[in-house]
Amino acid sequence: MWDVSGVLDNIGVGNYHYVQLLIVGGIFFADGAEMLFSSSIIGALAAEWELNSLTRGLMMSVIFLGVFAGGLVGGTCGDKYGRRPVIFWSYAGLLVFGLGTAATNGPWGMVALRFCFGASFGAGIGPALALIMETTPPNVRGQHVNYSYIFFYIGEVYTAILLMCFMPELIDTVDKNNWRRLTLITIIPGAMLIFPTYFLLRESPYFLLSQGRSKEALVSLKYIASMNGRKDVVQGLEALEAEPLGTDPEASSSSTFGRSSIGEVDQDAPTECTTLLTGGAAQKKLSPASLSENFSFQAAWHLLSGPEYRSIVLGGMYLCFYSNFIYYGLSYSLPQVFRKFGATINPSQHLFVSSIAAFPGAALTHWLLLSRAIGHRDGLSLMALALVLSHLALVGIDHGSPWLWVGLIAAPCAKFFAVAFFTLVYIYLVEVFPASVRCTAIALNISAGRAGGMVSPLCFELLTAYVSSAGMDIGAHAPYFMLNLILSLVAIVAIKSLLSFELKNTPLPDDKTPSTL
Repeated sequence: MWDVSGVLDNIGVGNYHYVQLLIVGGIFFADGAEMLFSSSIIGALAAEWELNSLTRGLMMSVIFLGVFAGGLVGGTCGDKYGRRPVIFWSYAGLLVFGLGTAATNGPWGMVALRFCFGASFGAGIGPALALIMETTPPNVRGQHVNYSYIFFYIGEVYTAILLMCFMPELIDTVDKNNWRRLTLITIIPGAMLIFPTYFLLRESPYFLLSQGRSKEALVSLKYIASMNGRKDVVQGLEALEAEPLGTDPEASSSSTFGRSSIGEVDQDAPTECTTLLTGGAAQKKLSPASLSENFSFQAAWHLLSGPEYRSIVLGGMYLCFYSNFIYYGLSYSLPQVFRKFGATINPSQHLFVSSIAAFPGAALTHWLLLSRAIGHRDGLSLMALALVLSHLALVGIDHGSPWLWVGLIAAPCAKFFAVAFFTLVYIYLVEVFPASVRCTAIALNISAGRAGGMVSPLCFELLTAYVSSAGMDIGAHAPYFMLNLILSLVAIVAIKSLLSFELKNTPLPDDKTPSTL
């Protein structure tokens, strides 16, 4: 019996995976570029459009609201219609709404277009992560998710360099149109990947099997093997190409959604495949053609809210909320903090240094994934503890020397550890859910995460405004960094109490479930 995990392992990593990584990486690139770009041009737009603190925070938060909505829609569509079409339409939205943003002339038009832009790349993130996981050999899939997030950091650095060239003081002092030029330049990489997405990207074989489309799954595997120069691996599967999906009965009884495999077909039911849609013990026979019609968010939620995954969903939603609150909060707050000290430091240069810190963070994630002694949960706990210490050092940044310089050192350190936590939590979550609900589960967690990104700019603006209006001498930004510190402590508790299992470097749960570990 051939299973998807075994076939992918025999095919190995090759040209297809590199091309796929480049294509889906564009979505993460757009994410990183957009977050830093939006947080940095708010200062330039504030004077031109006379924005108050609440409106400034709203202009940033609405992007996360768009990602929240887009993530839920894109995740459900990814499980119902496939990962590939959602990624394609995500790119189309980035191009259309990016161009619209460059042409807008007022804050409310900007808010509407930023919402749609956020929804566009938010819809593509869940399917992109699922596609990477479901087309990559088990022993390197976590690394490929980590590599995809490197594109996120490249997007940040790309934007930081553009800011150094066009707006070094993070204000538009030339002709009031530099931010429009920056908008157009930041969407160019994503626009260039629309056609490669359509012509070169292939659908996930796990998804196709979960839909009963075993012939198409084999075609997808053959394409991957061909691009990687390993046609010999799939030659033995030719005889099964025209036959429907078969399921190992023993695997089905221990797997929440049954085993995604290519094997011997039950001759008594040649046009049917077996799957568990409710997470219970009873099995339901469905024809392959009806599987996509029977998928529903309610059925997926019934499984995810069951005893096997409930605590992981809750813990994952909080950890995604926390990681986004911390990471995007730093992306938003650091430009505002650095701008305050413009007479003492160069704000854009320190912003560039903080952006560069993402790459060592990705290297740290790489090391944690390779480590046999440190599991995903232990790695997350260590990163959360490091973030506690980093934010403790940032609390005194407003009090001048030497605390200013301590804070300037702590800022890239906080970004360094936030990057590792951010990537590691998504790698952990993408691995633990079955293929039939993987996009939906990830969408729920990503949406919860973007809620964190949505409220962090508002928290920063409101806490800073409150300290200033109250005349408190603790430092304008101290309450915000103290809030981050508290959330980091709660994250450690959530990791220890809610994440009940992990599947680091093991077959995906369609082949091995928690009950069989």
